[in-house]
Amino acid sequence: MESESHLIISCADEVVLCDQFEPVPFDQCAFVAVGPAPATPLRVTVQGVAGYGHLWSCVRATSSSLGDVVVKIVRPATADRADVARRVQHEAQLLQALGDLDFIPQLCGLFHCSITGVWAMVLADAGIPVDTRAINDATRTLHDAGVVHVDSEPRNWLLKDGHFSLIDFEGAITKEACLAAALLSTDDDDGRDPWEIETAMEMHDVGVDLGLA
Repeated sequence: MESESHLIISCADEVVLCDQFEPVPFDQCAFVAVGPAPATPLRVTVQGVAGYGHLWSCVRATSSSLGDVVVKIVRPATADRADVARRVQHEAQLLQALGDLDFIPQLCGLFHCSITGVWAMVLADAGIPVDTRAINDATRTLHDAGVVHVDSEPRNWLLKDGHFSLIDFEGAITKEACLAAALLSTDDDDGRDPWEIETAMEMHDVGVDLGLA
């Protein structure tokens, strides 16, 4: 299927890649770019599993054109495909919108195979998880940009060559969405600003993870 694919994924011989449920059939995938299509297929070779999130399996890979990358992969059940598509594209849109922030990893491409349902998001390799007080400043900067991450915890804080990155935005909430939801809510927040509540809660949670609260 290489002639049909915008993304070609292969695995190093020693790597057995599967998500939390079942193996991902890369040899059956014809990935099409969601967004600008590459002029030639992007080829990546998986080197090893980087970890698992609530939605994704993450692998480290290399590419002749991009160098070291991380590929986030999800194969949803048929019943979940619409919800997963929404969440995946939501994250991609946020990464693009926040691209000017130096702790947001570069989105190199989002790809989908309609045959198998597999999604693959290719990101610049942001390094290894890190626990640092610099997360506080980054979290405040993100809030100033109008986004609450929701899942900001050590496994989503990475460090490479001294550079910090924050990953995993599929569950993130924008300020506009937060305020719109508050208008429909019947909860009594004593007149407090719903955005201030969301940001304060996240700052508290980050502080707990950092041992600062």
